[in-house]
Amino acid sequence: MDKNSIIEEKIFWETQRTLSFEFSRYVLSHPEFAEKIPSGAQVIFLLDKDEKYNKRSIALAQVYKEEEQPILFIKVDGLLPPLESRLINPHVADVKSVADVKSMETVNL
Repeated sequence: MDKNSIIEEKIFWETQRTLSFEFSRYVLSHPEFAEKIPSGAQVIFLLDKDEKYNKRSIALAQVYKEEEQPILFIKVDGLLPPLESRLINPHVADVKSVADVKSMETVNL
């Protein structure tokens, strides 16, 4: 596998993971949508204007589909930009080693 193929593979699976995570969040906050999903269905994402991704998703669906398993195609127009981190004021603690840490209350943060 050449370097470009490896990069494309990584991008495909990162996209797949992101879509799966965001879809789970969407379904949890929209239970009425969850009712449309057949039990045991294989969920396949189709991205607007990304034919390469869609072909790969469909090909994988055909490989992994179980006999008589329903397939649900979810068309996605895109993703909103990720939100900023939810961390509040992270900074490096003034600690020289693990041994210096007696408890979190004594660390000079």
